[in-house]
Amino acid sequence: MDSFDVMVAGLKFHEKINRRDLEGLVELMTYDHIFIDNSGDRDKNMKEGWRRFFSDYP
Repeated sequence: MDSFDVMVAGLKFHEKINRRDLEGLVELMTYDHIFIDNSGDRDKNMKEGWRRFFSDYP
């Protein structure tokens, strides 16, 4: 994956967030995706994490 591919992936990710496209976000993540926040906490269930995010920040 070159830098252009990384940029395109980032743009797709942001597009899915802006459209509140939960299923689209899930499609962009690997099956073993782990989200690590600033405090080091880990979350393996990002579908539910994004669902909460969209609910908390409409």
